[in-house]
Amino acid sequence: MNQGKQILVVEDEIITAKVIQKKLISLGYNVPVTVASGEEAIKKVKENNPDLVLMDINLETKMDGIEAASIIRSFSNIPVIYLTTHSDDKTLERAKITEPYAYMVKPFEEKGLQINLDVIFFKHKIERINHENEALIQASKTKSEFMMAVTHELRTPLNAIIGFSEILKSKNNGTLNETQEKYVERIHSSGNNLLGIINNILDLSSAEAGKIALSREKISLGVLFNDVIDIVKESTISKKIQIKTEIDPGLQPIEADKNRVKQVIYNILNNSIKFSNPEGIISMTAKKEGDMAQVTISDRGIGIKEEDLRKLFNDFEQIDKGASRHYGGLGLGLVISKKLVDLHGGKIGVKSKYGEGTTITFSLPITAKS
Repeated sequence: MNQGKQILVVEDEIITAKVIQKKLISLGYNVPVTVASGEEAIKKVKENNPDLVLMDINLETKMDGIEAASIIRSFSNIPVIYLTTHSDDKTLERAKITEPYAYMVKPFEEKGLQINLDVIFFKHKIERINHENEALIQASKTKSEFMMAVTHELRTPLNAIIGFSEILKSKNNGTLNETQEKYVERIHSSGNNLLGIINNILDLSSAEAGKIALSREKISLGVLFNDVIDIVKESTISKKIQIKTEIDPGLQPIEADKNRVKQVIYNILNNSIKFSNPEGIISMTAKKEGDMAQVTISDRGIGIKEEDLRKLFNDFEQIDKGASRHYGGLGLGLVISKKLVDLHGGKIGVKSKYGEGTTITFSLPITAKS
């Protein structure tokens, strides 16, 4: 367990330093050198970057152990343990300011030394993990805020592009020839696709930053089914896809955010249509399961490989690069859907068989949880 851990011993009593070095080596630690002054200790920390420093407080040199530890702390987070036989109150008060990991009283037994070092290395590991986690959380927050700012800025000119293309399509300001109509249609279609991607990124960033607030009201899942089916009507007609719906008559309206639940249903259904074969069938059901409303959307499309299922709700994770290039999208729809379902206090899951289709089920509380 201790193999590879390097310890720097700072002790001006040569015999004591050698005894400590010998005990540490017998415990499996790497102690290539001992030093007798604070100046040497600072130099060796910079050169060798040890895992731990055992520092005698009362060094009989120009710089004592406390001053040396303070300087080491200014450029490194290597843990320092003070070694002492006795010290006056003033010295101990100075020592506390440098926030050492521990104090060890000389002489010490080998077993006690081992226990102390095990505890200190474990404590340092936990602190390092916590520090890294805090850095990751801050980086994620910064990324989310940056993405929110960028997407907001992109939406304004993009909405203008879509708006002007709609004006051209209306022909209120003059007719277009066939080629021009085709180009305007492509501009309008591409603009809407890009706006959808930007909106997804904005939603994801808002969710990660905790800036999505739910506006709950009594809503009917049957009505939402019909609303979403109307939105995707053009896609279903072009692929000759049939959508079958079934609503449990015992399912009463649920307390949820109408627009966000509608967004979840749309994201899942849109995916089902995208990955369904022409003339396919998609089924949508809503039923009561205890105190939850359960929505299931099943298709008979291309399905998902078993090893890819775990990636389905990961940010920007396209589970099949070839399919993603063919069908388009960043793979954000289901990620956002999971975050919205989680925000409602529900759950979402997926079952799929490659080549045979996919079933996605999510549940929401019928009565909002306080």
